[in-house]
Amino acid sequence: MEESHILAHDAGSRQPTCIYRCGNGGVHVFYGYVNVGMPPEHFRRFKKAVDDVLTNITDPEWDGHVTLHYGTTSLVLSGREFVRFASTISEAAEALEVCKAGEENGQCGPEVLPDHIQDLVFQSYDRNRLN
Repeated sequence: MEESHILAHDAGSRQPTCIYRCGNGGVHVFYGYVNVGMPPEHFRRFKKAVDDVLTNITDPEWDGHVTLHYGTTSLVLSGREFVRFASTISEAAEALEVCKAGEENGQCGPEVLPDHIQDLVFQSYDRNRLN
């Protein structure tokens, strides 16, 4: 696998979410300005944890925040943002299975990571800018 492929993308959230598979086969969860890379098997476990939390916050009266942890990275999302994020994670997990099934013939995601997404994902770190 040489190119990065988008597994799922949601530009309508408060923070854009893009999950892609890099040319080395790793899965990257890009949320806002945070890019967390992990092996596919870790992503599958991450997706299961997201699903478990989602089942616990489906009450319409619930109005809290969700904190996600992976390694030393933590994301805090409002309940509404988390539901959108969870949907994008689920979509990416389905696309990852397509990648896994198509690895023999080099097929992966529905589209190659476009330049404008690559520019956002691979932007240089600016320690003077906070979001």
